[in-house]
Amino acid sequence: MPNNIPAGIARDHLLAAIRDLDSGAAHNFGASTGYDVLHEGRRYPPKPVVGLAAGKLTGKPLGPYDFKGGLGTKCFKVLASNGFDIVHKKGADAHPVQRAGM
Repeated sequence: MPNNIPAGIARDHLLAAIRDLDSGAAHNFGASTGYDVLHEGRRYPPKPVVGLAAGKLTGKPLGPYDFKGGLGTKCFKVLASNGFDIVHKKGADAHPVQRAGM
């Protein structure tokens, strides 16, 4: 699978993507399967957040086959380096598996 995540995705791009998801923005991603992005007590699927954020930077959002998600991927590194925690999807506790800034 390619890794088309552009350099330069900033926190503002990611926050704009989260706002889009909150308002029901259409995207081609499925539901997250293993992890969520935690923001202000709410959970979001990581790939749509990054895919839509890429569109804020380049003018064209990424789709589900443009990059991988999961621990150790550029997708998760972009989120963590911009201050977002990534948590296990299942379970009530929200202990980050990848902490912001890592």
